[in-house]
Amino acid sequence: MPVDTAPSRWRCTPDAVRVRDYGDELVVHHEPSVTTHLLEGATGALWATLRELGHAVDLPALWARCFEGEPDDNDLTALRETLERLQRVGLVQAEPR
Repeated sequence: MPVDTAPSRWRCTPDAVRVRDYGDELVVHHEPSVTTHLLEGATGALWATLRELGHAVDLPALWARCFEGEPDDNDLTALRETLERLQRVGLVQAEPR
């Protein structure tokens, strides 16, 4: 069964953040919750891409910006799970289509 990518698009939260870039890792401080997060590797790249875009994108579009090749269902599931983890700590938000 294909992954349902229709329910939402993703974007960085508009909340104030401070970012330190250490090459392959980002340290992101989310001011509203007063929490700091270490985003390594692909997670950091995904978050940085969303921040750079400045608007909401769907999973396939985000995949295309960050990775090569066509994603399969497992790729999109992993991408959505990563975004859901970032959403739980306030760094991204899902928007209805």
